[in-house]
Amino acid sequence: MSAANDLALWYDESAGTDWLRALPIGNGRLGVMVFGNVDTERLQLNEDTVWAGGPYDQSNPRGAAAGTAS
Repeated sequence: MSAANDLALWYDESAGTDWLRALPIGNGRLGVMVFGNVDTERLQLNEDTVWAGGPYDQSNPRGAAAGTAS
């Protein structure tokens, strides 16, 4: 059985303002880079429709045909 502490992440030093040392979390559609210091925390958000220019339909109308053998 896992203890709650098994799911915690601990670091020896803060990421500060260095985005490359940030902790990336997310699910592929909504993402966050977490960084900062003990007294301040910064969350940089990203959502996939930001890059697409707005809400969009990800379905491929020709997708079903691609899976069939000709």
